[in-house]
Amino acid sequence: MKYVQNNYPRLFKGVGNLTDYEINLHVDEQVKPITQTHRRVPFSIRNKIEDEIKRLKEADIIEEATGPTTWVSPIVIVPKAHRPDSIRLCVDMRAANQAIKREMYVSPTVDDILSQLNGSKLFSKIVLKEGYHQPSIFNQKT
Repeated sequence: MKYVQNNYPRLFKGVGNLTDYEINLHVDEQVKPITQTHRRVPFSIRNKIEDEIKRLKEADIIEEATGPTTWVSPIVIVPKAHRPDSIRLCVDMRAANQAIKREMYVSPTVDDILSQLNGSKLFSKIVLKEGYHQPSIFNQKT
């Protein structure tokens, strides 16, 4: 494992980022775009929200969207249980997700995975600390 860490140090620093890849969402054109109203946020946590947005931008996890959009989803603020002074910034994508046509994917069984691992010598673990971020909007031609 030290060999991999020494030869690929950038893989072990910061938050991973998938670049130069464009995802193609299959949108059901029959679903009418929804602009949801924002949820009211208590004054006491507004600074925390601004700080978290700044941190996410600086970490290149989110980026500012400019221009008009037909879909708007509200943010949801969740306090972190293990750090009460911190918040988790989420987006309620339930309305937008109704327009996404689902891909059919068969999950592999444990036996499938074990047979693919046969003969493997190097294993690693992945920390998904920031792994659940996703685009808060998607562009759709109107």
